Amino acid sequence: MVPDTLAALVQQLAEIPGEPNEPEPLLHFVSLLIQEPSLDDGQRESLKTWAKPQGLCIQEESIEQQERAEICLMVKVRPRSLNDPSPGYLVSAALAKDLDPFKLEAELDAKPITISLTPDPKCAPGYSQDDLPRILDELVATCGNEYGIALTELVIQWFLPIELMSLPVEHWQFQIGRRQKECSGKRCKAVIVRSSDRHFSPLYKPATGDWKKYWTRLLSIQESKCSAALVPLDPSTGRTKINWRDTKVVGCRFVEHHDPQQREALWDELLGQGTPIVLWMRQSENTSKMQLLSCTIANLSESLASHRQKALSHASEIDRLKAASLCLLIDNPFRPFPTIDYQSA
Repeated sequence: MVPDTLAALVQQLAEIPGEPNEPEPLLHFVSLLIQEPSLDDGQRESLKTWAKPQGLCIQEESIEQQERAEICLMVKVRPRSLNDPSPGYLVSAALAKDLDPFKLEAELDAKPITISLTPDPKCAPGYSQDDLPRILDELVATCGNEYGIALTELVIQWFLPIELMSLPVEHWQFQIGRRQKECSGKRCKAVIVRSSDRHFSPLYKPATGDWKKYWTRLLSIQESKCSAALVPLDPSTGRTKINWRDTKVVGCRFVEHHDPQQREALWDELLGQGTPIVLWMRQSENTSKMQLLSCTIANLSESLASHRQKALSHASEIDRLKAASLCLLIDNPFRPFPTIDYQSA
């Protein structure tokens, strides 16, 4: 007879004799239950507390957690002068391992990466916007040569100020061999944008509580489809407010405005609302339907990477820009840029 309650199931498993030299059925069941992704940390710890006196060896890192682990190249870009990019940008980088990006809080295993590129003399000791692709080329080489990181495992996170949010960072190329160049969005596991203003400027501190609230909401509905969780905005008509009272909403999607000042105004609005995730189309003249809306929030980064691998295979740069025009901000307030005693410039 199949038990119809959890208590009955536990009772039945406890009564089943185990095979010689094998864990009892109940202990085997608990060992599998502990790896269930839907459990919160408290429930998992309670099971571990019960299981250890029973002689059950608990594997601390489940298969699911191993698959979720990310190796992140974090690149922080900040204006040398607050709200004035003309003197150039301070750039620093770190390599961090995140065992589970969807776990609320965790300490990152991080180390700084030296940037040896000589800055543009006009911006020294800072870097110009045109220096950023060359910095990426150097950092990717360092990750492979000094740390042995496979490009297919590397997640590049760009912490950018508002005025640089529309840069085609996933199109930037790095050198492999004598002639071959690869787009980071095609060769690497993922390329995402984050906000350096929100992390390092005092201007958005009042919205930190909202930012954390909506990120926590995101974790609770990460299996929701993007079409429902990301509401459409329209910068061209001034529709820039998200209805945060809808508990099924965690972010937005839009086609960016052609005017740079309007684009910056929208990002100022979204960061002020505490928005943790944004999917947008960079090419405003591209009227095709925004893709990827049928995937889940949890799979959005992976789905976008697959889309980019195909779109960035075009030989012409113009064709690549049109085909690969989707951009993604995933900005976790509980995963800040590591505190390291290092400045590249």
